[in-house]
Amino acid sequence: MNETTALPETGGASAQRHALRRSDDNNGDASRSGKRLLERYESKIRSGEIQPHDIQLKAVELLQHVADQLEANERKARSKLSGKILPFRRTHRLVNGLYLWGDVGRGKTWLMDLFHDAVEIDNKLRLHFHRFMQRVHHDLQEFSSEADPLKVIATHMGKQYRLICLDEFQITDIGDTMLLRNLVEALYEQGVTLLFTSNREPDDLCQDWFQREQFQPAVDLIRKNSTVMHLQAPVDYRFLNSRLEDIFLTPHDDETERMLEQAFHAIASGDIERNAKLTINNRPVTAMMKAGNAVWFDFDTLCRGPRATSDYIQIARCFPTVLLSDVPELNEALDSSARRFLNLVDELYDQRTRLIFSAQTSLENLYRGDTLAFEYQRVLSRLHEMQSPSYQRARQEPEE
Repeated sequence: MNETTALPETGGASAQRHALRRSDDNNGDASRSGKRLLERYESKIRSGEIQPHDIQLKAVELLQHVADQLEANERKARSKLSGKILPFRRTHRLVNGLYLWGDVGRGKTWLMDLFHDAVEIDNKLRLHFHRFMQRVHHDLQEFSSEADPLKVIATHMGKQYRLICLDEFQITDIGDTMLLRNLVEALYEQGVTLLFTSNREPDDLCQDWFQREQFQPAVDLIRKNSTVMHLQAPVDYRFLNSRLEDIFLTPHDDETERMLEQAFHAIASGDIERNAKLTINNRPVTAMMKAGNAVWFDFDTLCRGPRATSDYIQIARCFPTVLLSDVPELNEALDSSARRFLNLVDELYDQRTRLIFSAQTSLENLYRGDTLAFEYQRVLSRLHEMQSPSYQRARQEPEE
């Protein structure tokens, strides 16, 4: 009989905070190698990893300016109390951030990561927006007894972080509109510098007119406290050097199922368990196959049932490789499942997890609806990037 394996929890207060702060625990060790942001960018051009582009260079220069001001503030704070850092909202003016928007695959996330790794301050956080909102909702429950729990959350964040970088900023849940409006305002009041990437310009974050009216004060604050830049790079860099056949199989049939199993055996290390019983966030789920470094699910298990973004975060952290079989053609009748699939890809991408999957149709035709068509273009681009040599190299590099 198969035993049930419980994946490490991400839902508890201390565990979740530890997991969600993983990206900022590096404390800028990589940046202390002495390389500045512009120098890193130029180094990647010389190595052939990227091609030079004037608009991208302008973005790097803007990011360098933000980094310079944040680092200057930290030096002042250290000097005022014999090397101890004072709560900077009391000692420094707010450093304006950057709102970087543009079409999918133009290098926004890459630029944010370059900036986050290079800026030489201790208290910084970089999260995908989905994960940030998961943290906020968790903390709202924890502080529900407070008169103004959102203000308490913002105050705590203001004490922890001088810089928060939010990747793929978007508003898809009407219930989050007022929450985000108030949170953005409260974070700026705490003196936190916010840096965003998004596929939409600030005025188009809300498609519904009522949402737009409700969120407009936050848009005004973002414009006041950030430089808004449209990254108009001429090419989707994720499609360069991609080899789609390495991770995508279509149509799903007995042959592709056999190929997926061959791929799993070639990747797997340690004992392989079929019909493995797992526990994800206190809910049981059955994997088709599980090994020490890989797990294989069918689409219905991960995307049709009661799965949350936190489940995908947990899977991505526990398994370097995820296989997914029998993804159907997605349309508006399957929008709930389609949204879960998009969230799954986003989390696997953010954790640099390898995804191998089969589908009933081509990637370009995988989503045939209208509601999520814009969001699917982002995911399509990410799926292509996930086969690129640079993505595969990043997967293999140890965390600092």
